[in-house]
Amino acid sequence: SAASTLREALALREGKDDIAGEAVARLAIAENQLHLGQLDRAQEEATKALFQFNLLSRKALLADAELLLGKIQIRLRLHDSARNHLENALELHRQKGNLRAIAFDKAHLLKLAILEEKTEQIARLTSELDEAVKGLASPDLEEQLHFRLFQSTRWLRHRGKPAPEPETFLEQAYRELLRKASHLKPELRHQFLFQISEYREILEEGSRAGLAANQGD
Repeated sequence: SAASTLREALALREGKDDIAGEAVARLAIAENQLHLGQLDRAQEEATKALFQFNLLSRKALLADAELLLGKIQIRLRLHDSARNHLENALELHRQKGNLRAIAFDKAHLLKLAILEEKTEQIARLTSELDEAVKGLASPDLEEQLHFRLFQSTRWLRHRGKPAPEPETFLEQAYRELLRKASHLKPELRHQFLFQISEYREILEEGSRAGLAANQGD
């Protein structure tokens, strides 16, 4: 399995004079554990990686660890800590000028604001994320960013707040997700996509909205 392979890679790194390699392996393990729902273990590995990247002053990798910890702690409902990690990631990515990473940081901060039902933050972050996506080299390829915009604009409109048309963002996310899996046979395509929670959400919302399942062909 992917998890056992990553564990073996970490075991080879540990005890050797390769702190960066060990930390990268830990981060990969934490990402895998997050997808598997092993949240406490994911947090433990990501925290160790964060500490190691801090020691090395590796800002790009430190930002990745901050973002991953933010994502994990959203799932653990540790909202204040999650916000701190996401804001740290955003600041580090701004220093590096990484526009795509900045957009994803904002998307996760927006997810947190929706969970906490903070209307002003949702409106502000929706506008900022929309602008950030438009500034990307290939904005059409970012289905998860479009889907977050769908969620936030729908949330705002349901509460009578001004926001762009949510269905436009859903259609973009749905179309791009199916395009990325278009090399698979239709019966395998949905089976593959439904295994990943973020993809499953997009498919389910698209189905509820009556979007055609062959858009990616």
